[in-house]
Amino acid sequence: MDYSTIPTIDIICCTEKCTELEKCIEINSTLEEMKIDFDRQDKISIVSVIKGVTRNKTIKSLTLKHFASLPGGLIEQFLKDKDTLQALSLDFLYHFLPSSNIEVNTPLNALEVGVWYPSFSLSEQEPYAELWMGTHIKGPSIVSYPPSINGLQLSKCVINPGPSQYPTKDHAHSLHSNSPQYYPDSNHKPELVIALNNFEGLCGFRPFEEIRNFVVNVPELQTVLGDEIVQQMTTPLSSVTSNDLLKNSFTKLMNQDQSIVEQELDKLRERLKQEKNGKHTLYCCCNVAK
Repeated sequence: MDYSTIPTIDIICCTEKCTELEKCIEINSTLEEMKIDFDRQDKISIVSVIKGVTRNKTIKSLTLKHFASLPGGLIEQFLKDKDTLQALSLDFLYHFLPSSNIEVNTPLNALEVGVWYPSFSLSEQEPYAELWMGTHIKGPSIVSYPPSINGLQLSKCVINPGPSQYPTKDHAHSLHSNSPQYYPDSNHKPELVIALNNFEGLCGFRPFEEIRNFVVNVPELQTVLGDEIVQQMTTPLSSVTSNDLLKNSFTKLMNQDQSIVEQELDKLRERLKQEKNGKHTLYCCCNVAK
C-alpha cells in the first residue's frame, strides 16, 4: 500500500519551520501510517512531529524508534490525547522508560514495545528472575479488561529456593484494613503452578505426630534442636499447642548455626549408610512434591 508522505527538513532549533512541520502533519487527511526514527539531540523537531501526529485524525499506525532523550512526559501525553491510534510500536533505550503507569485513551488493537539494554548480555546458563504479565494496576502495561478479570501470569526462572506464603481471603482483607501501606491489595492470591521442567517443592508440614516421632528417634535432629525443644516435643501436650511447638522447633532449626547443622547431617548420612537396609528420609519436617 502506498501512503502519503510529508516533507522532510533538516531542523536545528528552527522554531518557525518546526511549527510548519507540525501543522503539515496535522492537516494531512490521507496519512495513515507514521514511522519516526529519532536519534538526534535537537528535541524541538521531534516534539513538533509528535504534536502533529496527536492532532492528525487519519493516522492509525505509529512506529517510534528513539535512542536519544525525549522531553519528559511527551509520550505519556501523546497516548493520553491521541484517540484514533490503532497500532503502536515503540523501540527505545531502557533508561527512557516512563517512570509511572501511562493512561491510554486510544483503541489500540496492536501494541509492540521493544527496550534496548546496551550493556546486557544474555546467558542461557543463568536464571533471570521473573516475568509478570497481567492486569495488576501497578504493572508496566495496562490492558482494558472487564472488572471480573484480575490475574497475573508469572514466568519464573528459579535456581535457589524461595518462600511463598499468601493469606486467605478473610486474612487478606484484615491485613489491608489494618495496614494498607504494607498490604495495598485486599484480595487473597490463590496460585496455580505449572512446572515447565523438573521441579521439587516443599508443601507444608507433615502431621505433628510424625514430626514428633522424628525428634524422638533421630539423635542428630535432637542435637540440632537442643534440649529445651526436644523436651517440649517429647512430653504430652498441655497448655502449649502442637502449632506452637512446631513453630518453636522450626524457628530453632532455621536459626541454628550452619556448622552444627552440617556436622549433624554428615553424622546422619554416615549412620544411615551403616544401618542394614536403613531407609530414612532427610525431609523430616516437610512434605515434598515433584
